[in-house]
Amino acid sequence: MAVCDRCGALLLLLVISSSAGTSLDRLLEVLQGVPGALQRGPRNAPPRYMLDLYRSVAAPDGLTVSPTPHSANVVRCFADRESRHRSHFFFNVSSDKTDKLLEAEFHVFKMKPRIKDRRKAKTLKSQLLELKVYQVLPPTKSKKKRRKKLLETRRVSVHSTGWEIFSVKEAVADWIKNNEVNLGLTISVRSLDGEPVPKGLVRFARGSHSDHQPLLVLFVDDSRNTTGSISSVNAGHPISLKSNDSQSPTDVSRTKRGDVMSMISHHTKNESCSRHDLYIDFEQIGWAAWIISPKGYNAYQCKGNCHFPLGQNQRPTNHATVQSIAHELGLTQAVKLPCCVPDRLVAISLLYFDEYGNVILKQYDDMVAAGCGCH
Repeated sequence: MAVCDRCGALLLLLVISSSAGTSLDRLLEVLQGVPGALQRGPRNAPPRYMLDLYRSVAAPDGLTVSPTPHSANVVRCFADRESRHRSHFFFNVSSDKTDKLLEAEFHVFKMKPRIKDRRKAKTLKSQLLELKVYQVLPPTKSKKKRRKKLLETRRVSVHSTGWEIFSVKEAVADWIKNNEVNLGLTISVRSLDGEPVPKGLVRFARGSHSDHQPLLVLFVDDSRNTTGSISSVNAGHPISLKSNDSQSPTDVSRTKRGDVMSMISHHTKNESCSRHDLYIDFEQIGWAAWIISPKGYNAYQCKGNCHFPLGQNQRPTNHATVQSIAHELGLTQAVKLPCCVPDRLVAISLLYFDEYGNVILKQYDDMVAAGCGCH
């Protein structure tokens, strides 16, 4: 009997583990684009630009409060991979070819000239410099040397310091179509009167300056297939995640991972349709290694009864009102009570690392129940 008990316990454990895995797989389908697991190990700090961008479009709890620049629903940030040459920059761009590229920005930080180089600056007749950003092109059959295509020109002061942002959409569009032609970007520095610029006078921060490393930022519309209506809530199978009305988010975060993948409902006969907590803790799910912000969010859930008569506080539709009346009159046994469901959904924004260590800001629609009603 003891052996059978152990077999039964083992079988139950396997069933629970399988169910949790299936639920996590389903959650990954909802959060399209995010990796299911990442290799453990040291990871660079996310760029300051992406942290600031996230704070400008999302509340601390992840709720989307403002549109991203260029009305993009995905922002991808790539760090410079070139460290051998001071004026050449390379970004290992990856993007789905079905995505619509709205804009691509090359961010580079111009550093102050060193003290010894400031003396050289005084020898220049003009204190204005011309920066030119080029796309490096592969050689042709007739010309074996690499070619360059001008993307943007900017005039700056010799003594200026700070971020310079260039539009490089044309180059990135080429790279997305064919990654083999991605040979990076290069910057040339010229004085306005054609004088040679002393070496070392103009410096750009590189990878060793973590807060000022060069970045390539893509603003994308991923052409996701969403209905944009409340009906999208009922598509597919529901995800089971823990919710407990009496628990705060802090309490929920202390629960075991197995408990996170279950839902506990406490309905009473007189409980009317209303909104209740449903806190999703990414650390408990095991995703804290790749989700930068938020660490969790309250998705909320709708619970309760829709008994006749339906009050306006239950936000019933006309159809739900008629259905509740038909149920109350017992016109037919097949008529059920209306259901308590979300009737208004809002988006959240996630800032996370992809599998290559790039930082992504992505908006996910219909993730939080902002209101409940009888339908």
